[in-house]
Amino acid sequence: MQLSENFYLKELTKLPRTAIPPTQLYLLKALCEDVLQPVRDFLGCKIKITSGLRTTEDHRRLIAAGYSPSETSDHFFGAMVRLTSHRKIARFGGEYPFSVGAADIIPACGAEAAYWKMRPYFDAETGELNLPAGVVKIGQFLLEKSRTYWVHVSNPATLVYSKDFAKKYLKKTPFMLSLDNGRSYQSII
Repeated sequence: MQLSENFYLKELTKLPRTAIPPTQLYLLKALCEDVLQPVRDFLGCKIKITSGLRTTEDHRRLIAAGYSPSETSDHFFGAMVRLTSHRKIARFGGEYPFSVGAADIIPACGAEAAYWKMRPYFDAETGELNLPAGVVKIGQFLLEKSRTYWVHVSNPATLVYSKDFAKKYLKKTPFMLSLDNGRSYQSII
């Protein structure tokens, strides 16, 4: 199933189309049309998606492989996730349903180069990328590194939630850098 000009469902998940609820499909399509496609067009290079829609099994597999995925990651695309972090339980309760969709990408021009090329177009006031072809609303645009670099890109929380709710409860720093496999981040704003 084609989600935008250059992105297909099979790039974001191994699940069959029939196993994806309509809300998750909506978030997948929005991520491809409104975020990934404009980023690809601006960069002028192909983009490989290394991680899209995650299940709790995917989350456990990543932890076992030595990665540090967040249990409140937007990769869950709105699926209910049982929290284990005491800090996150205190903030959200025992479960987290607020993820809005994300993908980890490696642009053909290089993840590091793509990240720094996008950085000057980021407006910290609005949380948007003001690209020459138009405004791209993002949730996060993170440069991450384990053995290699990749960029984590997500839908804005306001795609689903009101601006006030998103600002009060779902605030995430939009432009960050992690060189230790997601264990810590530094803001680049």
